[in-house]
Amino acid sequence: MSTIVDFLERTVALTPHATYAVYHGRRFSFQEINEWANRIANGLLDAGYVPGEKIGLICSNRPGFLCAYFGILKLGAIPTILATNLTARDLIHELGSAEATGLFTYEGIGNTQFLESVLTAQKDLGLLRNIWLIPSMPDDPSPDPEIPSIADLASGQSARFRSTKAAPDPSAAPVYIRVNRPCQGCRNHPPQPNFND
Repeated sequence: MSTIVDFLERTVALTPHATYAVYHGRRFSFQEINEWANRIANGLLDAGYVPGEKIGLICSNRPGFLCAYFGILKLGAIPTILATNLTARDLIHELGSAEATGLFTYEGIGNTQFLESVLTAQKDLGLLRNIWLIPSMPDDPSPDPEIPSIADLASGQSARFRSTKAAPDPSAAPVYIRVNRPCQGCRNHPPQPNFND
């Protein structure tokens, strides 16, 4: 069975310089996204992340989202994609129920300073070992000196993924997409009525 990572790597082998994405006028090739993903996967390995671990991903449409997403998959970890409009309270619930141990996030846009919610969730939850910021462009520095960016995670890493033999097939790992819906009575929220009955 072919996976989305297989598709990326086959496309890189056939047309490495073809455009994968365009963001603010800058073109990102399949090869560039793949190399970023490999460096991020290697950085995750060095940070102690293992196949099967759940890593949160909250970001608006940016090239760094693709890099982090593919990096998580290449490691054999499970990307847990969360909505960008979660409140701190909902974020705590979603990250806790997903059992995410790491998080890639963005700083927010305009008046939505999402990073504040992330840091509140980290403090209250205590489950996340690491948080990395996804700046507007993948190679940009972190806008917050206290929190590393994906460029910091990828810094000094090889553009080739050094997989481990113990890594499971990424196609076997489900991708969890968390939707912004109320839970049904966890310790943080009261039960919600079910309107689908």
